[in-house]
Amino acid sequence: HLAFTVDRNVLRLVNYRNLGSEELGSVYESLLEMHPEINPDAHTFALNVVAGSERKTTGSYYTPSSLVNCLLDSALDPVLDEACKADNPEKALLDLKICDPACGSGHFLISAAHRLAKRLASIRADEDEPAPESIQHALRDVVGRCIYGVDINPMAVELCKISLWIEALEPGKPLTFLDHHIQCGNSLLGTTPALIADGIPNDAFKPIEGDVREVCKSLKADNRLERKTGQRRLFAATASDFLGDLTTAFANLTIEDDSTPQALVAKEEHYYHLVKSAPYENARLLADAWCTAFICEKTSLTAFSVTEATFRRWREKPSDMTPHERETIISLRDQYQFFHWHLAFPDVFRVSSENETPENEQTGWSGGFDCVLGNPPWDMQQIQDSEFFANRFPALLEVRSAKDKQDVFERIRADFPELWAAYQIYARTVYAEKHFMANSGRFPLSAVGRINLYRLFLETNQIIASASGRIGIIIPVGFVSDSFSQEHFRHLHTAGRLVSFLSFENEEFIFPAVHHSMKFALATVRGTASSENACDFVFFARRITQLSDTGRHVILSPDDIAILNPVTRTAPLFRSREDHYLTRALYEAAPILVPDQDGAWSVAPILMFMMNSVMKGHRTADEITEEGYTLEGATYRRGDDSWLRLYEGKMIGAFNHRAASIVFDPTKRFRKNVSIPTTPSQYEDCYHVALPMFWFSADQVAHRCGGSTPRWSLVVKDVTAATNERTVIGAIAPAAALASSVPRLANEKNATLNGCLLANLNSFALDYCAKQKVSGLHLYGHFLNQLPVLVPAVFGIPAFWTGCKRLLDWAGTRVLEVSYTAWDIEPFARDCHYDGPPFVWDEERRFLIRCELDAAFFHLYLGSEQEWRESGSRKLVEYFPTPRQAVEHIMQAFRIVRERDEKAHGHYRTKDTILEIYDEMTDVITANTAARAAGRPATAQYQTRLDPPPGPPTDARGNFIPYAQWVAANWPPHIHPPRGGE
Repeated sequence: HLAFTVDRNVLRLVNYRNLGSEELGSVYESLLEMHPEINPDAHTFALNVVAGSERKTTGSYYTPSSLVNCLLDSALDPVLDEACKADNPEKALLDLKICDPACGSGHFLISAAHRLAKRLASIRADEDEPAPESIQHALRDVVGRCIYGVDINPMAVELCKISLWIEALEPGKPLTFLDHHIQCGNSLLGTTPALIADGIPNDAFKPIEGDVREVCKSLKADNRLERKTGQRRLFAATASDFLGDLTTAFANLTIEDDSTPQALVAKEEHYYHLVKSAPYENARLLADAWCTAFICEKTSLTAFSVTEATFRRWREKPSDMTPHERETIISLRDQYQFFHWHLAFPDVFRVSSENETPENEQTGWSGGFDCVLGNPPWDMQQIQDSEFFANRFPALLEVRSAKDKQDVFERIRADFPELWAAYQIYARTVYAEKHFMANSGRFPLSAVGRINLYRLFLETNQIIASASGRIGIIIPVGFVSDSFSQEHFRHLHTAGRLVSFLSFENEEFIFPAVHHSMKFALATVRGTASSENACDFVFFARRITQLSDTGRHVILSPDDIAILNPVTRTAPLFRSREDHYLTRALYEAAPILVPDQDGAWSVAPILMFMMNSVMKGHRTADEITEEGYTLEGATYRRGDDSWLRLYEGKMIGAFNHRAASIVFDPTKRFRKNVSIPTTPSQYEDCYHVALPMFWFSADQVAHRCGGSTPRWSLVVKDVTAATNERTVIGAIAPAAALASSVPRLANEKNATLNGCLLANLNSFALDYCAKQKVSGLHLYGHFLNQLPVLVPAVFGIPAFWTGCKRLLDWAGTRVLEVSYTAWDIEPFARDCHYDGPPFVWDEERRFLIRCELDAAFFHLYLGSEQEWRESGSRKLVEYFPTPRQAVEHIMQAFRIVRERDEKAHGHYRTKDTILEIYDEMTDVITANTAARAAGRPATAQYQTRLDPPPGPPTDARGNFIPYAQWVAANWPPHIHPPRGGE
């Protein structure tokens, strides 16, 4: 399997002779997704990809060279340029220190070493294109002196060394000594001199999985008392804390010669002598003990624990540590792979003495790396049961509910004790690591909410970079827009540390083995704050070459972002400068949905039921039927008791509460709730209801809604994406339980106004803004709350294209018709003062109604041509001389809608129809404006394309005509017969 490969059904020998370091790294990290399966009886061996692969659990990822080089342009080149300006540029270049904290096979480090080596060779030879021999000689010097790396995977560390050796090999010389620069450990689990000096925090004793709560409470009380009575800072410079002369010795070690076998052996012996010395071992053991306070199990007061008094005693006198205590700490160090940056690389970080002020007060050290690079893991720090058991106990993947899962766990515990023990260790490790990350104080910016490792790596890069250094890192686009990272992003951007954020979508598979919808970014960060706080943003690029398009680069300052996202201060995701200026114009026309001011909507998104493995209280149809309940419509009833549908996001569409039903599919491995789209004939049946997979009791729903079950709810679909056909999808849902994937937008406005809000949310104008905000697959509350929505008062004034009719009536009747298509949403219609039967589902008529609404909202957002020219934004008018051109630009942003229309109709029907209606409304508005200016009544009206007009009808004053009177006068063909034929 290692010696041969199959190419077009021919077995060929692998040519390892010509296998370069890049290919070697790619092959290795691809193999990490695979696990060997051996069948001794059949004498077969195979490598198969399984869930929970080591590639993910070890944090190993391989980055294409094109991205690496692009990141080096912004992160490394400025550092090299600065070094070349020094009086002695050769020394300045060799003194640079470049690190990858999750180095994997060393791809970033190799690329950085080559770039640095060419600069060094150019300086030495005094020519722009030095000879290959000169570059190779410089490369060996660079690898031995300038390159540093850390990885949690021991095999990756060895491969990184091998890759560097392959690249830096110089004939006649031994392989460079790298053990002191390429090290194995967990870059995120370690302490700093400042944390050590502050002692053991009380939060170290928060109970986690495996701890005894009473024991933790007692230890926390002891620690709090010991911190109050202790003298933590009186011994800030003891030998057990700092390395003293060893710092200089480590610095000299880096520049020691290793060009002969004898010198190499001497350098190796010197290094291991330093790390085995008493001062170094004591300092490392003390740092490990600090971490152990968080990690160790707290099950008994007599068991091993590290409180403030114990830690202080060890710090003053390391010899007081008993052999058992020492062995326990070393055992936990090895298990969790503690890594303390100032001890691993004393030549990079200088720990300040008692009388010195460190350059980095957060960490307590001076110095740092001149350039930190990498593509760290993006995994959530959480238990992944399905991944752990995927290859060990696949039956767990077939469970349907939390109860079934618990039954499987009980079976594993009883029948497979070794597997259960391994799972307990795994779970404890994950919880302990998360506890350290959240409560140690090491990550004040990034350990927020659901912890994602990439944010922790970014903050680690910030503290290990020098004040004049730079950071280049590949991270998800969500860093600039997600709620959990908003404070971290704001900190970097406001301080002027974020230099550039160049993002891509993987539609053209820059990462070949990754899903096309993934979005990632090349982020470059300065070492310290700068007065230049505007950042260069690029979003939705698909190829590296697109970065040369200046129109894609949007420069945003904190003040710019405050206008567009005033609550979270996260970054909008603009595709172009035109998008930036146009979006600002839309925000000037309407405030955000949840502003702190009178007259606004005051909407409160409510998540009723979190649909996850710990969801409780739900029942399936079979379970409810067994208890004697009968399905009436979409509700199970037994006497006065009732069970309501659990609505999921898949069940709704725009103005459509019957988009799909949900069924359980046992053949699916992970997501078993499969949606069955509603058919055209079902839409035509006003008695058809969308059925869910689960139900909740009406009492539970009432409890979640403050005491009473809503008759209907305005809801939006949570699962979405900026690249979908539409980003914001809203509907009126019937009385039901709502899953977290379809939050309820609770407010105190009446039903008709809620219908107008729904129309606003479903409009292209607002959706265009949403496309600039949503980075992932969810329309989270912080995205929704900051969308520009017209205030309720707008709907109470006459619409200029209708003469004197209020916008509330004009838009409300249209929303009612496209929403009220089935009897289960009758309460909403009644609250809109309409007492008739549902409207017929007519696709063409629904299309025209939505086009009229969209054209109307474009007028409301963009205003007249005169208002447009007087907007005050020179750039806006430069890109879009008229508001109509802005409408065209917005519609072109909906690529999937355009492609669907062109395939079905041969042209972009949606855009063309909206623009035709928009133009007709413009003519009416222009005529009415001229009439009023001349003192004449504004009598022009837009002639709707709907025939007959949608019900319920109104008279000239906008009052509703009684339904019975209307039916007697005309029976519209788009209305269903009354229920039961009465």
